[in-house]
Amino acid sequence: MLFTIIKPLIPFLIHLPLVAYLLTQWSKQLVDVPLKQWFWPAVGIKLLAGCVVGLLYLYYYPYKGDTWLLFDESVRLNKLAFRSPVDYLRVLLLNNTAHAQHYIILDLADQPRAFFMAKVLSLINLFTFHNYWVTSLYCSLLSFYGLWKLANQLVRYFPDTRLSACIAFLFFPTVVFWSSGVLKESIAVACICRIIGIVLQRLHTTDTGIPKWEDLLKKLRIQDVFWFGISFYVLWQMKFYYAGVLVVALVALGSTLCICSVLRTTGFRIMKAVYFLCFTGIFNLVPLGYTFLTGQSLLESIVQNHDATVRASSPGTFIIFSGLQPVITSFLQHFPLALWSGLFAPMPWQAHTSLVLSVSLENSVLLLGYIGYFLIFFWTWKKENKEPESVLYQLIVQSIWWYSLTLAVILAFASPNFGALSRYKVGFLPLLVYVVFSKIEKIKRQNKRSTHANT
Repeated sequence: MLFTIIKPLIPFLIHLPLVAYLLTQWSKQLVDVPLKQWFWPAVGIKLLAGCVVGLLYLYYYPYKGDTWLLFDESVRLNKLAFRSPVDYLRVLLLNNTAHAQHYIILDLADQPRAFFMAKVLSLINLFTFHNYWVTSLYCSLLSFYGLWKLANQLVRYFPDTRLSACIAFLFFPTVVFWSSGVLKESIAVACICRIIGIVLQRLHTTDTGIPKWEDLLKKLRIQDVFWFGISFYVLWQMKFYYAGVLVVALVALGSTLCICSVLRTTGFRIMKAVYFLCFTGIFNLVPLGYTFLTGQSLLESIVQNHDATVRASSPGTFIIFSGLQPVITSFLQHFPLALWSGLFAPMPWQAHTSLVLSVSLENSVLLLGYIGYFLIFFWTWKKENKEPESVLYQLIVQSIWWYSLTLAVILAFASPNFGALSRYKVGFLPLLVYVVFSKIEKIKRQNKRSTHANT
């Protein structure tokens, strides 16, 4: 009788003290970390958000949603691990479910990305005793680790962007919420941050010039190649469109560095033009690669996802692309609406629930931020006494803009539901929020320094 009462509490009794111990040890190592004063508030909110995600799908929505479906599938895989370890390894490593069907029924085996996430969760479940809430803590911690590391890295390299990095990666509501808990986005965001962090670390130099290729090769480490490969593989398996656009942005960045090094130029306008040509040229190859890998047209795949999302959505809860067809002219016709919606939808007049209203208010703040960004951009365009920005910062900003805008358009077309779109935007939102508000913050700090210098 007593054991029956205590048994559900065992995962909490073991893992809550363990998580507290790990976080305490982690906090003791934050001696020279720029954002160390925000560690405990940020990690506390992150862990709480993961639990709220589970409660939201359990009690608020009329359906269980991905988070519980993924977890239930992972529990079934854990049962297989105990009944037939060999068949579990076949599923885990070879994706071979033929023999597993003799022991369990797998609901997500025909959905590769969801099933991959279920396999990842099954590994975590082996240590959390199949407890959803404890598994959620570790998923949130993994996401937080990636966001925390990248935020501090950006502040260390670009000190004038401290507040922007803190808000964008650690406290922006949509980013915090939809990259927490048992969701594919939690793992995907961690992978994106890890990939960008490795690239940023390799490219960073102490001067404002273009990094030299021979210096990059000297700084390259085996562990970086390993973690880059693992992160990209996991990201590709879970969110291939995140991975695809990210690769295009990074390859364009590398190509721009190479071309500008040959041309011996650091002019921002030239670099912008070179990056644009590289990005668009490489991106035009994506549909060919997608067709080669899947045997299906990329536009057809996007339209199929769009139609499936619309059928599953209630009236007034999705973006309307009238007569969307898998041809380039149809996509170009709807491009302005897709770009606007990918960045700012839903707006307050599109809100149908209190949850969507809160997201729309956040989008309104973002819109004001974008307006401020472009006003400052044009104001400082020909300003002679402005402080020089490093080449790396300029290229990072350029890469983030193209990555974010491209992904925003793709997501708006493929997943026009307001709720789903708000969730999927976490693949680029922290980066874009950082770029927008860092421009404003840098100008504010520069003006402050100029005022102090003149007094």
